[in-house]
Amino acid sequence: MFSLDSVLQNNIGLAAPPCPQCNHQGIMVRNITVQNLILPELKEKIVDKDTYYLCSDLECNISYYDISGKNSFEIKDVKVPIWYKKNATPVFACYCNKISKEEVINIVKTTGLTDMNKIIIHLRGKVKNTCVAKNPSGQCSNDFFHEIIEQGLTEIE
Repeated sequence: MFSLDSVLQNNIGLAAPPCPQCNHQGIMVRNITVQNLILPELKEKIVDKDTYYLCSDLECNISYYDISGKNSFEIKDVKVPIWYKKNATPVFACYCNKISKEEVINIVKTTGLTDMNKIIIHLRGKVKNTCVAKNPSGQCSNDFFHEIIEQGLTEIE
């Protein structure tokens, strides 16, 4: 599985409390990200003033939790699979454009395209950029997308 290094690096200097279940470092996310990705029937549990964190452990069943650790959501409570969590299906390379890892690898192998935007346009016709609302980390998945392109290139050889 791919590393979370680039997502974690964006949180440098921010004190993220550990996950209440696994004690791994959390990734700070905006409240709007949680609001958009939690199942509708659970939205009343979201406290607007709270900061939320995304558990960074691949094996942990927790997706989001608040600073107190008392208000948390499980992976099953999120509308989309979290790309790095165990058994995520599909693994999205780009949540905004709903492009899977397999689609990127296939396009790289069949067309030779290696530019992220050109791959997105080839697959979807235009590039959407709504990461804060659609990506579980609330951040763009550029680095992950490029890792997948590299994987596709190695599979050609």
